[in-house]
Amino acid sequence: LGRNQQTDKAVDSDYCAANRIEIVHRPTGGRAVLHDDELSYAVISNDTNSFGDTIYGNYKRVSEALCLGYNRLGVPVVLAPETRKLPRLANGVDPPCFLSPSRYELMVQGRKIAGSAQRRVRQSFLQHGSMPITCSRETLARATRLPGSTQLDQEMAGVAEFLPRRPSLDELKGAFIHAFQDYFSIEFVL
Repeated sequence: LGRNQQTDKAVDSDYCAANRIEIVHRPTGGRAVLHDDELSYAVISNDTNSFGDTIYGNYKRVSEALCLGYNRLGVPVVLAPETRKLPRLANGVDPPCFLSPSRYELMVQGRKIAGSAQRRVRQSFLQHGSMPITCSRETLARATRLPGSTQLDQEMAGVAEFLPRRPSLDELKGAFIHAFQDYFSIEFVL
């Protein structure tokens, strides 16, 4: 869950407990994410030369590097031009992350393919996110008390949906490591 989300408004605790889904609050904002079949990422920096000094500026730079990685895999990802916020649902539920893209989040064919959140403290920031390989839409819907998975079917995507075969974790990691190295003109020491 996002740092400021209320558990009772974001998830069905009984469903989560019965299905061994741990409920954890992350240090950044945003909405509920189901960490399942995915590649997660985190970028932590205080380098104002590479990133800048605004949340949106940093968000955009990280997203552009991620976009490069997806594009190199053959997935036609673009950055969302603006934030599309959803109101709380009729039953008072706070909708999950993948139903509301923010400016500069990653989209493919109108669907969100990565959920990211950021927190800035003084001159440093943390941005991290979830990049689904496949989507457990029905599980996410039930865990977040959505009435069904129809909205998630229309708004959420996993990378495997756009490739001829499911990529391995090593292929995904390699694509994003190389994209970050190229985009930021850096060399990772692994």
